[in-house]
Amino acid sequence: MVNGIADIVALKARLLETMIREFKSTAANLEREIAIEEERTRIKDPTHVAYSTLANALATRRANLLISAADVEKTWIGDLLTGPEGGSA
Repeated sequence: MVNGIADIVALKARLLETMIREFKSTAANLEREIAIEEERTRIKDPTHVAYSTLANALATRRANLLISAADVEKTWIGDLLTGPEGGSA
């Protein structure tokens, strides 16, 4: 049964690593989309009254994805390494 638990832990680690990679990849794509929108509107200052609503929404989504990626890295991968109660997994 121990080998089965180790396999489950390894699978969870791979899935979480994939999730983090996808979050970061999507955030990079959003960054490119923001740059395209800012170039299209010629307004790059988010505090400008005429700043693109689309660019603002994309920036918010990008920030949330990066926060989520960091949270998964910090919390869940740490749990896989030490176990959710601080013991060994």
